[in-house]
Amino acid sequence: MNFTRKGLLIFSFFLLPGLSLVAQNYNNIEFIQNKGQWDDRVEYKGDISNGSIFIRNNGFTVVQHNPADYANLAIFMHGFNLDHTLVGPNDHLLVHSQAWDVDFGRSFKVRNSTRKSKPGI
Repeated sequence: MNFTRKGLLIFSFFLLPGLSLVAQNYNNIEFIQNKGQWDDRVEYKGDISNGSIFIRNNGFTVVQHNPADYANLAIFMHGFNLDHTLVGPNDHLLVHSQAWDVDFGRSFKVRNSTRKSKPGI
């Protein structure tokens, strides 16, 4: 009985730190430079869980979709309605979204710069 408790304690000692690393979310937003694939006002675009962030020359726009509608869109795009029947030519799906525009004025300009690390840091 003592051996089982000791084994469980050792197992937990190694397992719990690993589980806490898996539970943490270290996602970063990767911004893609606009090379003609979006509107001319957009300099960079980054995707987030239920939307996108657009960096413009004088501000940014955040677009957020309703999470339930966005999940339903994935089902719909795979050819099924919400009642699991096949999508027909007259079937439609509504996704509720909202957008926030933040403008900094004329004095703000987007700069493309790379961060260089200093030796020894």
